[in-house]
Amino acid sequence: MLMLVFGDRERTVEPRAELARLQVACERLERLEPGNRSHAALVAIFIDVAELSQGLVDAEFARAGTDRLTLRGCSGAEVLRALAGAVIRSGDSRVTPMDAARSAMRQLAAMPLPGAVACRRQEGFAFYAVYPEAYVAAARRLGECPGAVIGIRSIGIGLAAIVSAATAAPFMVSVRPIGPPFARRLALAPELQRRLAACTGQPVAVVDEGPGLSGSSFLAVGRALRSLGCPARRVHFFPSHGGLPGAAASDADRAAWQHAPRHVASFEDVVLPHLASWVADLTGPAVEPLEDMSAGEWRRHHPLGARLPAQPMWERRKYLLRSERGRFLLRFAGLGRYGEAVHRRARVLAEAGLSPPVLGLRYGFLVEEWIEDARMAGAGQERAGFLAHVAAYLAFRAQRLPATPDRGASLDELARMLVHNASEALEQPLPEAPWLSWARMLEPRVRRIETDGRLHRWEWLCTRDGRVLKCDGYDHCDGHDIVGCQDVAWDVTGAVHELDLTRSELLVVLERLGAHGVSVDLDLLRFLWPCYLAFQLGCIGRSDPGSRNGKWSDNALAQEHGRYTAQLKKIICAPCGRYSSEPTL
Repeated sequence: MLMLVFGDRERTVEPRAELARLQVACERLERLEPGNRSHAALVAIFIDVAELSQGLVDAEFARAGTDRLTLRGCSGAEVLRALAGAVIRSGDSRVTPMDAARSAMRQLAAMPLPGAVACRRQEGFAFYAVYPEAYVAAARRLGECPGAVIGIRSIGIGLAAIVSAATAAPFMVSVRPIGPPFARRLALAPELQRRLAACTGQPVAVVDEGPGLSGSSFLAVGRALRSLGCPARRVHFFPSHGGLPGAAASDADRAAWQHAPRHVASFEDVVLPHLASWVADLTGPAVEPLEDMSAGEWRRHHPLGARLPAQPMWERRKYLLRSERGRFLLRFAGLGRYGEAVHRRARVLAEAGLSPPVLGLRYGFLVEEWIEDARMAGAGQERAGFLAHVAAYLAFRAQRLPATPDRGASLDELARMLVHNASEALEQPLPEAPWLSWARMLEPRVRRIETDGRLHRWEWLCTRDGRVLKCDGYDHCDGHDIVGCQDVAWDVTGAVHELDLTRSELLVVLERLGAHGVSVDLDLLRFLWPCYLAFQLGCIGRSDPGSRNGKWSDNALAQEHGRYTAQLKKIICAPCGRYSSEPTL
């Protein structure tokens, strides 16, 4: 049984107002000088239009129960194709002709539109450094024009537009796979089946990010096309990476994936060669090749080195750049408004002197100053001052980084996650009812903020001049996990578990938070105490596939897993699923 850790987010928009906002953004874009910054602004518009198109098509899908050919869906596809063409031309020459895209948006705005639609977050653009340029390169390697391009919603609707524009394909559509997560299928209306069947004599491109744990969305489209008469050799997959589906894929599905024609252009081949030039106005020209700091490689520069646990699947891409001006950390923050949100938080924290200085954001990458000769904070005689700094940091976030209620999991969702993950960790089913009842009683008392969510001891650094800086505190509140933005009590709980606070030290932190004008609900803190442990166990379990059969390839991760499990067993009574030893606050 896989533990619950991932979560999806969506935003509700009014389509006509969103289109008006995007038209204004297009006008502003046309006033920018051609270059990397105007290209980044164009891609931001493209991503927002892709989200809106997904929301419009999914609203129709919800009413009909099938994917259909509709005037609104086709118009949305035309807007996306026009914008995709502009993105491709801008990528080639940094010229951004917008006439066709603005005309298509006006036509879509003239149609009857729903009052509101739900737009899903596109994880590849937000977290995994999926760039349109990679799909342009992959499409140009196809060598022939496909008869149809099929995008898998959510992110696939925009990526399909890129492949369609790059190949001049005559037909583009998006689909929403349904059914169990690891056994997806399509629900196609008869007219769409006929339209796709007419394309089966030519290659058909299927576009999405992934494959994920099972690859079932890609494979569902492949099965549907074969049922319409398309030979397997003519179904071409366009994924975001060249790897196989994950552990949830069957042997048959993994074999089908391996035999399918696949077209991938990697980040390393398409994007990485240009990254140093994108940030050169902030850092100066690089004097050495960028050093990859992703997937735990950052530990080479940390005082504790390889003794620290790494969770590569949760890490964003990051690189160390050396120039004549110094060293800088380039960290993927997200394309479009995803990256802008991370940049905003980073800038607020840096300007308050709480995190490393931030130089700016360049086409998805946040540029920070590298902290030279830093050591871990909070050891020995520095402990009292360190805890005062932790309290001041949490109070600052609580006061300066508020969040709306829809940006994080409800306590009900956290309770279900706790019961699910703790049942696996404790190897005994736990009852949901008492935790759900407690969650619903406490929910009105939650005050959501943009929590840090990553208070581990190695994230706190002390500089040569004695300043304490919190690293990696910008994006976990909007990560690809179930938690999202929570009450400050979530971060207090994290501080207890990650900084090994004693009862007296916790009371000091709570007292200092109060002195800063931030009160912590103790009942909420008690509720979140085991939720935090259950979530961390889920993250670690997903980080090391060997953990599923009791073997660990990373001793540091194994130690962390044992620590969280021991704490959870200490406070949860397995037979009744309630507290056996409630935290003494």
